[in-house]
Amino acid sequence: MYADATPTSASYAWQGKGWQIYNKLFSPGDVNDDNLADVLARDTTGTLYLYYGTGKRSAPLSARVRVGSGWNTYDQLIGMGDNNGDGWADLYARDTAGTLWFYPGTGDKATPFGARKSVGGGWNIYNTIVPVGDDNGDGNGELLARDTKGTFWYYTGKGNGTLAGRVQGSSVGGWEGVPQFGGASNSPVAATKEGVLARDSAGTMFWYGSRTNGVLTARGQFGDTGGWRGADYTHLASLDPDNSSDIAQLFDNGLYVDGVYIGSGWGVYNALVGPGDLSGDGKGDLLARDRSGNLYLYKGNGQSTGFASRIKVGGGWGAFNKIVGAGDYTGDGRADIVARATDGVLYVYPGTGNATAPFGARKEVGRGWNTYSKVIAPGDLNGDGKGDLLGVTSGGDLWGYQNAGSGKFGDRYKIGPGFQIYNAMS
Repeated sequence: MYADATPTSASYAWQGKGWQIYNKLFSPGDVNDDNLADVLARDTTGTLYLYYGTGKRSAPLSARVRVGSGWNTYDQLIGMGDNNGDGWADLYARDTAGTLWFYPGTGDKATPFGARKSVGGGWNIYNTIVPVGDDNGDGNGELLARDTKGTFWYYTGKGNGTLAGRVQGSSVGGWEGVPQFGGASNSPVAATKEGVLARDSAGTMFWYGSRTNGVLTARGQFGDTGGWRGADYTHLASLDPDNSSDIAQLFDNGLYVDGVYIGSGWGVYNALVGPGDLSGDGKGDLLARDRSGNLYLYKGNGQSTGFASRIKVGGGWGAFNKIVGAGDYTGDGRADIVARATDGVLYVYPGTGNATAPFGARKEVGRGWNTYSKVIAPGDLNGDGKGDLLGVTSGGDLWGYQNAGSGKFGDRYKIGPGFQIYNAMS
């Protein structure tokens, strides 16, 4: 916590450890009418907890209070303040179908929020929703919602939990490229990936970053010319507190992460995947498949310097010719993976947050994915907090698939040609 904040400075006041168990943190404002802002936190099981503000710098938050379960049905959560005029802080929640729900504050510590009410559908056209408080001085809160082109739309509160019709709030595309806003509804995505690594036949690596509008930035060279020739590498979601994606390399039976030697014996594996946190402890993990088709989970230590003893996920994973992952594909805030079978059928394996049984029953995404020579998990391409996918045809055309929630993806769209020059992309 930083106190006395201005646009350019703030004074360090407090820190608490262990908060990485939550995939969403936000504030609805003052829930219990003591003039102190409170905090809501959702864990990977979908349970929502409330931390009351205490007003003490040395211990600014109370012990957590359980609000309830099932909150992983929402892919965006918005703390709003009082938006129905009763003096209690409220919140909004968007489900993966695109319906926005209003939860009125009750002032009751045992049940701080009342039954939800539908505000309306169609909100899945936005990749993030940002509360702006009482912007027009009428005592009701307002919202800004950004579409995938980077345009903000402005919604005025009507004082009863509903919202007036939208008005364009920025120039078209004016807010493209911002991955995260303070207080925004989407789950932060920095701990997955920020783009794609691509290596050409000469061994030179290039970086394509995300622009939050579904496409990629112009490429920039990553490392020395020819410096990645022959490297057996995998692009991973972040394994350490810097929240930047990492690179694993297999060399001479050893595993290296960002150049740091992890250990030997890793040559038994023919596939590595770093999709994010699979165990629910908030630390990035690693999946490894051996040549017999057995898949193992290695829990990360949160520092990218080591892993716990492996846990067997199961056998039969040799049926897949591609396993990838970078973040959440179902909208519940947990990391998932995607696997392509040899017949071209693509599946999502939803994460459970349980290291001993990390995946639920698989869901079929679609057929015909063997048209792609490469299937890539770039992380979040459109800024909505969920993972997207890329596919490269044998002719070199790059296609994008934006996440539609619940393990589904929208229609493909062409990003560009010429990607046949790369022999590896991840």
